Amino acid sequence: MRMSLAQRVLLTWFFTLLFLILLVLKLYQKALVKWFLIFIPKWALDVILLVMLTVSMVGHCKSGYDHRNGSQNMKRKMWYLMAMLLNIAFCSTLCAMLEKHVNLKFTFAFIPLWARLIGGMFELGYSIFCSNLTPNCPLSQVVHLIFPKNFSHSCTRHVHQEKKLKPRLREWLDFHKTF
Repeated sequence: MRMSLAQRVLLTWFFTLLFLILLVLKLYQKALVKWFLIFIPKWALDVILLVMLTVSMVGHCKSGYDHRNGSQNMKRKMWYLMAMLLNIAFCSTLCAMLEKHVNLKFTFAFIPLWARLIGGMFELGYSIFCSNLTPNCPLSQVVHLIFPKNFSHSCTRHVHQEKKLKPRLREWLDFHKTF
């Protein structure tokens, strides 16, 4: 179950547009429905993404799969799964609060959202620092202390990708590095 980038973008835009239209109608009191029904497009998109992610994770377990970089990909997919579950928890808590089913402070309702955002910042930092540093860089020693696992693998992967460049492209890059 693989979707192209254009399909994913169109699906995301469609569900987001539908959610925003329903949200505006609810806020202007034109739609007299419950908040849980307003969030259905958002939850439908989350369920589609969860199914796609689960199918992708199950694909790692089949025989014949290349497991060379499998543990790193599986860790990233586990983070995506956790982020989706935190997103669903935030939306359902928010809906329960807006419908006055639960008497919570907004700070407690936003804990899943903050956890998702902080985790996303760490994942972004890890992917930026470990994929762009070379082993000889002084900053790489600091990053190696923070993220010790799979650091050398991602750095050597970056070096191998540079070796695959075509000679004319490498000459062009070398020429523009002088400026």
